Amino acid sequence: MAQAIAAALNHTSGTVLSADLDDDGDRRWEVEVATGGSTVHEIEVDSTTGKVVRTETDRDEDDAAAELKAVQGAKVSARDAAAAVDATVTSVEFDDGHWEVEAGEADWTVPLDTPRASREG
Repeated sequence: MAQAIAAALNHTSGTVLSADLDDDGDRRWEVEVATGGSTVHEIEVDSTTGKVVRTETDRDEDDAAAELKAVQGAKVSARDAAAAVDATVTSVEFDDGHWEVEAGEADWTVPLDTPRASREG
């Protein structure tokens, strides 16, 4: 995940809102990077090579500005939240004021102010 986030940010400078390993067979990371206002770039990164393979821009993403503001002021980034879970992470996403992290069958939450993961359920 860290390599995919780095590749996405190298391609498009901004703030990561989510990173998700696509499990439809092509094993690509889908990284959402907000660049300001309501603009979000979905950047696909090959999980084997770490290279950007596709990008898409959505200039009217609902709630992107509010999410961007919350995440930019956070002490914990998407990469930090993923690192807080001691397992192979397949997804990290900002939702309802915290990071939601998936690792295997377990779901975790990580607050924006400290990289301390709590298992859900």
